[in-house]
Amino acid sequence: MSEEGICCPVCMERFNESRHSPLLLGCGHTFCRDCLCSLHKTKQQLKCPHCNKVDHRAPDLLPKNYILSEVVLKSLYNTTTESDPWSCKLHPGENIAFMSQSTRQLFCSECLNGKNVRDLIMLESQSMASQLKVFKDLYEGCSVHDLHLRAEVCGQLSEALEGQKLRVITTIDSAYMSAVQALENQFTAYKQRIATAFNKERDKLTDTKDLLNLLKEMKSGGVPMNKITQSMPVPKQLQIIGALMSISEIGISADLKKLAYTPFEFQNKIELPSKAFDVAVAIIETPVHLLKGIGASMDTAEKKLSRFGPPTNRWGIFEGRNQIEAVTFTVNKKMFITGVGIGNAYHVGKTVKIENLKVINGSTTNSPAIYEDTNIDLFYEANSSKVVKISFKKAVELECDHDYTIKAVLKGDAGVFRGGTTTRTKNGENGIIFKFKNTTYDADDVKNGENADDGPIFDIYYKLSIDQSSSDMKFSRFESAQGQWGFFSEHQVEAFTFSFDKPVMLSGFGVANPVQEGSTCTINSLKILKGNSTQGQLVFENPEKMTLTNNGADPITKIQLSSLVKLQAGEKYTVRIEIKGSDWVFRGQIFKGNVITVNKITLTTEKAEYAGGDTKDGDNERDGPLIDIYIASTDAVSAFGMGEVPDRLVELAGGETQICRFEETDKQWHLNSENQVETFSFSFSEDVLLTALGLGNCVKVGNFITVENVQILSGSCSIGPIIYNSTQQVCLYNHTDTNPVVKVKLESPLKITGNIPYTLRVIMRGEGKAYKGKKFRGAAITMPDGIIFKSMKSRLGGTDKRNGDNESAGPLFDVYYIPLEKPYSLDQYNELLNLLFPKFTEKKSPEVLPGEESKVCRYATTGSSWHINTDGKQVEAISFKVSKNIRLTALGLGNAHEESKKVTIRKIQIREGKSTRGNKVYNHSTKEKLINIGEESKFVRVGLENPVILEPETWYTLRIKYKQGAPVCRGTTVNNHPSANGVQFDFEKAKFDGGDMENGSHEVHGPLRDFYFHL
Repeated sequence: MSEEGICCPVCMERFNESRHSPLLLGCGHTFCRDCLCSLHKTKQQLKCPHCNKVDHRAPDLLPKNYILSEVVLKSLYNTTTESDPWSCKLHPGENIAFMSQSTRQLFCSECLNGKNVRDLIMLESQSMASQLKVFKDLYEGCSVHDLHLRAEVCGQLSEALEGQKLRVITTIDSAYMSAVQALENQFTAYKQRIATAFNKERDKLTDTKDLLNLLKEMKSGGVPMNKITQSMPVPKQLQIIGALMSISEIGISADLKKLAYTPFEFQNKIELPSKAFDVAVAIIETPVHLLKGIGASMDTAEKKLSRFGPPTNRWGIFEGRNQIEAVTFTVNKKMFITGVGIGNAYHVGKTVKIENLKVINGSTTNSPAIYEDTNIDLFYEANSSKVVKISFKKAVELECDHDYTIKAVLKGDAGVFRGGTTTRTKNGENGIIFKFKNTTYDADDVKNGENADDGPIFDIYYKLSIDQSSSDMKFSRFESAQGQWGFFSEHQVEAFTFSFDKPVMLSGFGVANPVQEGSTCTINSLKILKGNSTQGQLVFENPEKMTLTNNGADPITKIQLSSLVKLQAGEKYTVRIEIKGSDWVFRGQIFKGNVITVNKITLTTEKAEYAGGDTKDGDNERDGPLIDIYIASTDAVSAFGMGEVPDRLVELAGGETQICRFEETDKQWHLNSENQVETFSFSFSEDVLLTALGLGNCVKVGNFITVENVQILSGSCSIGPIIYNSTQQVCLYNHTDTNPVVKVKLESPLKITGNIPYTLRVIMRGEGKAYKGKKFRGAAITMPDGIIFKSMKSRLGGTDKRNGDNESAGPLFDVYYIPLEKPYSLDQYNELLNLLFPKFTEKKSPEVLPGEESKVCRYATTGSSWHINTDGKQVEAISFKVSKNIRLTALGLGNAHEESKKVTIRKIQIREGKSTRGNKVYNHSTKEKLINIGEESKFVRVGLENPVILEPETWYTLRIKYKQGAPVCRGTTVNNHPSANGVQFDFEKAKFDGGDMENGSHEVHGPLRDFYFHL
């Protein structure tokens, strides 16, 4: 339809769903609502502008021209325009602001008039722009094949997540049935107590009746009371004694009254295991790596967690007492804390001193400190910040799910700004969750209030990764930095244009320091711009000013960018830096040329075009203070690279396992009998959830087969008790002859009990023939998870007939299941991530050391097993020192205690001092899996990833953490002062801090036996 056909003939505005909605007159002509309302208002009647026929209805009563409205809608969504993508196509002038979570339909505020949409979420254009930036990076950094691969991985992870859902639901069902059984048991016991109480009262009444009847007989026979026992037979005497025994309780109903006024109460919680959702959460987080390419381990940008809203009133500091501000917290992922935000002095012109600032390993104010700073002044003047960022001198590594405390001692009568209105659980960027709680104060420490809910500790600054500058690649543009470079203009900038021949991640620049020792200069601005101009499109800007200081050592300062900057291969970029200072700085000497190659990556430089009033002192392309360029290591260069994508990804991610009963497909299986069924019996060696079947598709392209019914029966007969019966028919349609086997999901998963026979019965009908299996894999198939699936011939019952032996032929190809007896662990999923993203866990080649390796052995004999508790808190630790400088290269650690059993060592760490939470000297990056293959493997040599240099007469602590569950070998008959090759080792009991728990005295016995070293 032409543009004229979708516009109002009067005003020539395009029809839409608001003011210009198309309304149909009785004569058949259509005009917009706005024009008809104006016409009705002026003439009090509606006369068609085209044929003059009068319509006596008001505009609000006119019907909408739905056919034309539909045409307009199609034209709107099929037309490409340069207009704002946030503009509503139906209501010009309105922006899209909402989306339905269930239908994904977009709305502006006008769209919602008269509609009741309950699941709306608000859309923010800034957030969407950030998301689009991610996809722009993907578009530019990935090939078509790589994008396809990522899409496939996402789809298969979705299937795996479905498997995790079924696991959790099965766990919930089990917990629910246990709760129901507990309720049934309590209710039965309650009913029994009520029945017992009523029976007791009934027996009292019966005893009273019997006693009254005996008295009647005595009186009737003239027997005096003192002759009762002499004249009565023995049974009667016993009856009287029994009745008299209960006579004291006649008329007393204590038990019944107690039950009457004590209602039956049932309290039970359905609790899931704490780790039931761990794998599901890990699967949900995985697509971040697929979309952003750079995993958390490569994200070096500093992030900020704000605990409170804007600062409010004053937090008092009381002199004369040991007042401490402290808050304890945990994080759910490994990270690095880089600073804190503390409330500034409350009054203008006043100063408050942070006398001491600590990060503490633990939840008490006297736990060991892992970072400390002192004497920091907070001065508040007009327009200054009410919260002051205190940057740490070094990043502090935090482990997940471990207590840490920020502790500050403030001095000054001005008081400081305080926070308020907060929650104890805060979500940071990249899935980091902070959980805050009150700190336990030492006896001498005093608190002004609960810092978990209030107080002056506002912000926490953190990074997911810190700069590993040693792994950066440096492109040095000059042989050295000497001479002098001056600053002669307010608008002077230092700039040059550069490009790389491969995609890289820019990480920093080497900038010359001031010439005069002890003096400083400031880098006010550092920008990366697209193109060769100093006023080009901004790609990156460092958020903070940086200081250059001549400390008498290195003439060059490495300026680390706040985050890695992805640069395209062959694209030109310009670095633009503003340096301010009264002093001269060094300049580059002996230019190496415009083309420099390092590790097969080539940097090319050229002059930048100065624009927008920018001036220069000289030619920065081959002179000046910009000495070096740094890019991230090859891991970061290939940030979007993926490793191996396994064939059975869904299964390896904890989803369904597919049993393929045949190796190939063949044509064709006849469906030629009215009573024909496809059936065979089967069993699993363990309990599983049956989730789907793989059925042979129609052989002929363009034809279909209908699966009329799927049944699973108990036993080995096709008419046994039905435990699953489908309610929906399924159509198997051959579109392109590329899908000979179709996966058909069960309408609800079915629990199959191990080692019990079941029968699968499928009714397939259609004019076409089905694909059949070829090269049967056998009656018993052992799966990688150890489960054995058996196929057996079923007995036919009733009128059922078959075309052939379905247990070894036919169209019943695959069986899908989820194992139930062996829970899928987070460790298993992490192994899969190592395949998908090998750069996260890639091991370095061990350093080759000269000379022979020596060993000291702490234990002379092997004792009984060493138990590993299941609470996850147990660690093995021993403190030690050496008499000479050595390089520790390996450890001899206890293997699984039982032969053929396996054990996993999750952590191997060496820390400073005698505490299990001292500063890390060494941290093993991967888990070590050991298997006991006999007597000679009770203690296994585990090589360190790189030698650890140990200083003489310095205490260290070895900290080992085994995966809980399996016991390990234990050494006995200890020697805590062994020596080898002239080196004396001394061992002492370690101090277990930060929630670490010990199983026994490692200075006496345990699994930490051997220490291997080189001089």
